[in-house]
Amino acid sequence: ANIGTIDATSHNVTIVGNVGDADDNAIKLANLGAGKTLTLSGGHIKTVTFGSSASVLALSGTGTRTLTIKDAINPATNDGIFHLLGSATTEVNANFGDANTSFSYIEVGGSGETTLASGSGRQHISNVTYDAATSGEVIFAGNVDIENAVSFNNDGQGIGFGPDSSVTGGVNVGGYAAVITLDSALGNISYPLANVALSFSDTKSTLRIRGANTSTATAALSDYSKIIVESGSTAVFNDSVNITTFESAGTATFSESLSANIDFTDDGVVNMPASTTITGTVNNISGTANQGSINAAGGLTVTGVIGSTSPIKAINFGAANTTVNLQSNASISSLNFAGKSGTTLLIGDGKTFTGGVVAGGDDIGTIDLTTNNVTFSGTIGANGARVSNIDIGSAN
Repeated sequence: ANIGTIDATSHNVTIVGNVGDADDNAIKLANLGAGKTLTLSGGHIKTVTFGSSASVLALSGTGTRTLTIKDAINPATNDGIFHLLGSATTEVNANFGDANTSFSYIEVGGSGETTLASGSGRQHISNVTYDAATSGEVIFAGNVDIENAVSFNNDGQGIGFGPDSSVTGGVNVGGYAAVITLDSALGNISYPLANVALSFSDTKSTLRIRGANTSTATAALSDYSKIIVESGSTAVFNDSVNITTFESAGTATFSESLSANIDFTDDGVVNMPASTTITGTVNNISGTANQGSINAAGGLTVTGVIGSTSPIKAINFGAANTTVNLQSNASISSLNFAGKSGTTLLIGDGKTFTGGVVAGGDDIGTIDLTTNNVTFSGTIGANGARVSNIDIGSAN
């Protein structure tokens, strides 16, 4: 049963710790007086009433939190401010506004990340604003319609969208190192979002990709400093990508060359098309050896050092009669010819290859040392799965 009332009608109230312990044992009512503030860390509440549009429901805490408000908040008769504070990573299960009337304010402060969960449905908000000198984020996984333009005022502030969101007036990123999140929990996302215009005056921001469905970038990406593909997420890039850092724990597929340093933070996968180049380093910063793979559909060149912190898991050939050209030192658990005939590994002059070379069949693959001096440290081939050739030039 839903029992009990939190009375904040005549004074401000702060509760440290959860209220209620499950949907069926939620607090029955949180009643906010006109202009009063109720600050919670999380919990379960059946109904929240705002005494006026100046009443504030604040969310503050640390660690990982959940706040559930069972009854939808209809601003036609129940309007106020939802203020996000603290440093917690919080999931909010609540519905603000409807197609007829938008909830007045979500105000983002603190340094936490708050997600309005996909199961809460579409949110209707008049204003999303950010406190000065804060770095909080709000993510609308269940889609959102925001009536007024959104602007950042500090590095680290962020906003995220489901696949069918809209912001009238767009999002002014400006010159801040902001975070834009694409959350595909409800379905595939095409980026740029049709109804969310983003304006940048610098290239310091981060594009974060999350969710179980596919996010596809249909235009060239150069407005960002970093792109993050989270674990369990899938990203497709149909045009060029020219950024500083590409951080991967999920699966990313490119259709053109990539200009970025790749950092694997988990056992991510990067799929590269034929005859392309990765201009940058490739590193495993996950804290676990042998994480992160690159699949080369055809010929591939990597200009930078590979595995400087910890070896990556693999580079896999994807087609016969192709060459992978590693121009710098490389630490790779498995350079895999994958049974493709006529394949060639070329390593830069004076460079070191550390790891294993796998044929994927018998008498497969050539290591070409005809023009370059190379140091190998590792295993080449195996019984019954021999590498075909190591070609050494007369002066090498």
